Amino acid sequence: MSAEEWLARLEAEHRDLVLTGFDRADAWQVGSALAGRALQERMPVAVDIRTPAGVLFHASLPGATADNDEWI
Repeated sequence: MSAEEWLARLEAEHRDLVLTGFDRADAWQVGSALAGRALQERMPVAVDIRTPAGVLFHASLPGATADNDEWI
C-alpha cells in the first residue's frame, strides 16, 4: 500500500471512528473487558483510560511494573 493510500485510510478512520459519547460506565466496560482478556492470557500490562477530567479506569495486572504506569 502506498503512503497516499495509507494516509487516505487513516483519514477515513479518523472521520468514521468518532464516539458520540463516552462516560465512566463506558470506561468501566471497556477497561474491564481489556483487563479481563489480559488476565486470561496472563499479559503483564496496565490498562488506563483517562480524559482531561481525570482517570476513568486503571488496572495494573500481575507482572506489570512501575514502568508500565510511567509509560501510560
